[in-house]
Parts: sequence; C-alpha cells; structure tokens
Amino acid sequence: MSARSAAPSNDSVPERSRATDSDQTVAKIVAVAAALFAQRGFVGTSTQEIADAAGVVKATLFYHIGTKEELLGRVIHELLDTGTTRWRSVIDRHRDATAPETIRAMVREHCLIMSEHKDAVAVFGDELRHLTPGRREQLTREWDVYRGLLEQVIVRGVRHGELRDTDTRVLTLAVLTMLSNNYRWYSPGGRLSAIEIGDVISEILLAGLLVGPRSRN
Repeated sequence: MSARSAAPSNDSVPERSRATDSDQTVAKIVAVAAALFAQRGFVGTSTQEIADAAGVVKATLFYHIGTKEELLGRVIHELLDTGTTRWRSVIDRHRDATAPETIRAMVREHCLIMSEHKDAVAVFGDELRHLTPGRREQLTREWDVYRGLLEQVIVRGVRHGELRDTDTRVLTLAVLTMLSNNYRWYSPGGRLSAIEIGDVISEILLAGLLVGPRSRN
C-alpha cells in the first residue's frame, strides 16, 4: 500500500473530535439562547445567563459566537435556513403534484418546524427588532427567500387554473402572517398535533382559493 492510500494517522482523529465537540457546543449555546430570548426577551437576557445555562464560560460563548447580537442573529438565521431547506425538499417531493397539494404539504411542514423550533420562531417574531439595520436587512432577505418559495407555488396554481386568480403577493403575505403567529397559541401536547393544525389551516385557506371540486391528499 502506498503512503497516499494509507489510513489517516491518529493525529487527525483528535482534530475531528475537537470539530465535533465545537459543533455540539455551538448548537447547545444557540438552543439555550433561543429558549432564554423567548422567555425573557433579548434585552432581559445577559450573556452570563446564556453561558451559565449552556454550561460554558462566557469566554467560550464569545469565542464560538461573538456578541449577544450576533447570537440573536444566529438563532434567527438557523431557523430560516432550516425552514427554507425543508420547504425546498417538500416542493421537490411534490414536483408532480397540484399546487393545492403542494401548499397543503408546505403548511404542514411549516407547522412542524414551528413545533420543533418554537423558541426560535418566537424569537424571530418578537426580537428581530433588536438587531442592527444591516443584520436585520440580511435576515429579511433570507425571509424573502422563504416567502418566495410559497409565492412560486401559488403563482403556478393560478396559472394552471388550480387556484382563483388573485393578487399572489398579498395572498402569500396573508398566509405567512397567519402561519407565523401560531407560536403565540400553539401548545405541544395539546388537543391537536402540529400536522393537524396545519391541515385545519390548509382547509380554511384552500376553501376560498380552489377552482372546481376540492381534493384532499
């Protein structure tokens, strides 16, 4: 066996292990920050409280993330990145589906994301205003990508005669406004699951938009 094809030396294992530990530390800090920001607000939460809850020293927080504002931005960015990735996956799986079927699946996925990342969703809804204009503008562009995915499906539905001809931008914003406020009343373990809530919302939404007989999954 040549030197090139030899197995990696043991020297590289600790480096990979350190990288994994670092990723886990960052993930824990972000999750803890999301929970504290959601409970106490950005202004009411100190970096020391975040570090204590995450089980790290404050210097570790600054090393991995930076300032408290950068941490707030990280919480929201990761939420939007997760949402965009999962909506793209839904659209890809529904390439041959009708627009109403795709919208129903997207609403379900949004509600699942809301249930899985309730703290981050609350932070996005309530704490975005505390970011500097530049960072807020960047995250707004990321939100626009998420919004655009839904609008593309709605536009396709109108063009194909599956949805009523209406102002697609206004409709998209109205749907997202309704979906984005679910965190204010959603209760994990409540009477309805996240998917069941998504189905109710889809039924209400599509009842006034479908052209011809309504269809279900």
